[in-house]
Amino acid sequence: MKHLSCLKTLLFLSCAALCLHSCSVEEEPPVRGREKSVRLTVDEARRYVESQLAQLTRSTGADESDLLVLGNYSVDWSRAESSVGDVLYSVDVPAEGAYSYCSVVFDSVGNPVLTPMYHKLVVVKDGQTEALESYIRFYIPTPEHALAHAGPYYDALLNSDVKGDFTGMSLYTTLDGFPVCAGRYADGALQDSGFLGDTLHTVEENAVKIANLLDGVLAARISNSVTRGVPPPPPVKGDSIAPIDILPDDYQWVGENWELLWSHSGGGGMPKPDPLDDDKPSGGGSGNKGDNPAGPDDSSGRYAKNKHIATEDQNIMRLLDSIASDCMGELLISTLSDDVTIVRGSTYGAGALAVQPVFGDDGVWTGNNYRIEIAGYLDISLIEELIHLHQHSGKSPDAVRSYRMNNEIEAKLGWYMYRQRANNLDEDVASALGVVQGLPVFRGLGQSYIFNDMQSADFYNLYMNAVTILRTSYPADEYPFSESRMTFTELMELMKDC
Repeated sequence: MKHLSCLKTLLFLSCAALCLHSCSVEEEPPVRGREKSVRLTVDEARRYVESQLAQLTRSTGADESDLLVLGNYSVDWSRAESSVGDVLYSVDVPAEGAYSYCSVVFDSVGNPVLTPMYHKLVVVKDGQTEALESYIRFYIPTPEHALAHAGPYYDALLNSDVKGDFTGMSLYTTLDGFPVCAGRYADGALQDSGFLGDTLHTVEENAVKIANLLDGVLAARISNSVTRGVPPPPPVKGDSIAPIDILPDDYQWVGENWELLWSHSGGGGMPKPDPLDDDKPSGGGSGNKGDNPAGPDDSSGRYAKNKHIATEDQNIMRLLDSIASDCMGELLISTLSDDVTIVRGSTYGAGALAVQPVFGDDGVWTGNNYRIEIAGYLDISLIEELIHLHQHSGKSPDAVRSYRMNNEIEAKLGWYMYRQRANNLDEDVASALGVVQGLPVFRGLGQSYIFNDMQSADFYNLYMNAVTILRTSYPADEYPFSESRMTFTELMELMKDC
């Protein structure tokens, strides 16, 4: 038996071109799940998968023995099944390859007991952003659950449908075998999960979360033909589980130690959307049942820590909770006196967001009603817009237009110092500041604020450099600058406890 090295670092690398053989689909299969119109057809899912596989190339840096690869595999699109959830549209399709897997536990005398890991190719589509992603999903039942259920039970568990009484783990990998998502189930309910593309946390934090969920999970690779994702005999007994005395030579250990650390090589981008979104509380969100978010606390979706804030998005709720744990974030949220609805959307383009005053039916703005629209779940983006809300409070939309660039600089400095306190100045900070040169400029502005040195020539030069850097994204006709507003009035109040 060949023992493989621990999975220390998994890179998002291109992998070997995989052979794809598929059958034509003449009509869409029945759809299971919630009553919604289908926006992900089998044909669309197939086209997406074929385009993804065509882009994969073998990377010299990846060790296939450390990945949950299927080898060359074929996809039987004639047996594809669709399901619809509150957040996602999904298509599950059998994928038969050169390898399959069993989870391994040891009985009281140390003998290995194998349980099939049931796999399918899954394509998911976010119902709001329409982002597409494809995964290989493994259901890893507990030995006790596997004893009570045969293979067809797990074959029927579709991605965006209910999970019956399933107890065990679900594991999602990229098409080239990198684990990117894991969830733990009990009696069909998702108890905890981790997703590499969760924007509420860093990649490293997400990797640790997945590693903790998979702690103790061992997978044995079987080199043979696969039928419907279920390993053939000898390990199968009653289609479920079998104790064996000796592992044959063609078994290999995979993942003896799930201390996984991922790094991003820049080629494929972070996975999205989270394939477990439909199984999370209230249909979506990159948190878990144990996170206990503060809101909403009533049917109107009001945020418990400030009733002026309304959102029905659990991701935004958790993001607000995270921001509120900071010295500035707590005041940023608790002292907000204007009504604001925060939604996820893309009216202003991918990745864009904005604070917009809400006008009444008579076209009159009441002065205390706003809407924030965000295209993603990033703490710095929401902090910036909440600071803008404080800047706008008590002023008409016309009143703040004459110094919009000043407001941009103050808001960006606010979230820059928030991230600095958290020691989390990663690449998304630099990109959000326009160019790499923005980092030292805002670092200098932060030092000027901390030492109350905002009357010096150095501060003036730093401020004007910030204006120059941001001009590429904020044109002068839309974002006027005022030298009389080179102050951080709102930050001084919001950061008085820091």
